[in-house]
Amino acid sequence: MASRLRLGRRGVAFEFTWWIINLMVLVIVFVLANAAIVWFANISLHDQPAKAATLINRIYFSPHGFTYDDGLSSHPGIVDPLYFTDRRLAQAINFTHPNKIIAAKITLHAAGSRASPERKDYVPPIYLNRRWYDRWDVLAGFSGKGSSARVRETRNILIWDRYRQRLIPGYLKFDVLMPSS
Repeated sequence: MASRLRLGRRGVAFEFTWWIINLMVLVIVFVLANAAIVWFANISLHDQPAKAATLINRIYFSPHGFTYDDGLSSHPGIVDPLYFTDRRLAQAINFTHPNKIIAAKITLHAAGSRASPERKDYVPPIYLNRRWYDRWDVLAGFSGKGSSARVRETRNILIWDRYRQRLIPGYLKFDVLMPSS
């Protein structure tokens, strides 16, 4: 204590200023370290592709879905257009409670044909949670981060033509929407 008194007013003022500057530098270092941790350690999970893949595989491989059934077994790579309905989609999914977390639009196309309602082989698209799909479709249409995430997948399939008793090449388009987490 006696050594401090010998410093005089200038010495005490210098030491006080020195410690204030040291504390300010220390606070700035802690703030920058915290900002770096928050910036580089993004802990948000992006699980939308996994959820969408699970839903698509559940629809695609379900024996109660819209796959061709010959009486003995169902064939996941072959779609029967008569089974391509909202009711069959609900049977394939079979949620025990209303699912408002995910919505989907599924379209069936024959290869090389245009999808227009005037064609006799036109099959209208089916929807899972149509109301939520219409709401989220607008939000997912913008590029960049938003409140809705979109996953699109196209699978090559065969379509069973009941009238001609033959298989036609085609594809299923899945457009899955869900809120961003």
